Order: sequence, then structure tokens, then C-alpha cells
Amino acid sequence: LFHVFFKGSDTSGTQMTYIALALAVYQEYQEKVYQEICSVYPLDQELNITADSLQQLQYTEMFLKECMRLLTVGPALVRKNLATVDLGDIKVPPGNTLILSVYNLHRRKDIWGPNADQFDPE
Repeated sequence: LFHVFFKGSDTSGTQMTYIALALAVYQEYQEKVYQEICSVYPLDQELNITADSLQQLQYTEMFLKECMRLLTVGPALVRKNLATVDLGDIKVPPGNTLILSVYNLHRRKDIWGPNADQFDPE
């Protein structure tokens, strides 16, 4: 039961820390996120968060996704294959450890463009 409730607390906490860091470092994006939040939830009105209002935070969502892309909490996925895996011409027999580098995947220029190493939610 402990794992059900607390298993993701370290990764969630770490990701929130990375988001706070990104907001502090990239103040031009911080201002855009702040302005968008204030436009959806005006400071002079009672706070009423709904699914519809959250969908209006499109720039904020882009910012959060960019944080998760470049400031990855889990830099790799490690799995042991239970069956033979065909990787093109390579056959990986069962019982081998396979590692996917999320860090490198999130910086691939053929996927993210020539500036894949730069923080850019836009």
C-alpha cells in the first residue's frame, strides 16, 4: 500500500523543483506563464479551477511539457525482455537488459529540430 501512495512522490517532487528552476532561469517564459494564468484566473475574482479553464492554459502546458522534455527526472528506462526482441537485423534473446536513454531521445535533432538542446516551449 505504501508504494501505491508514495512511489511517485520523489519523481513528482523533483519535477516540481525543475519547473520552479525553469521559471526562475527563463524569466521571459515565466512572465508569459504568469500572464496566461492571470488571464484565465483573474486575481480579483474567486478562484474556480475547472477542466475547461485548465484547457485554456495552452502556453502553460507547453512550458510544462518543455520542462519534462529537457529536465527529465528519469534519464533512462531500463527493462528486462521476457521474449526475443527483433531490432532490425539484431535478435535480442530473453533475459537481457534493455536501456532506452530518455535524455538522448529528448535531444534528438531529427525529432526536435536543430535547437533541440535549447529550452524553448514555443
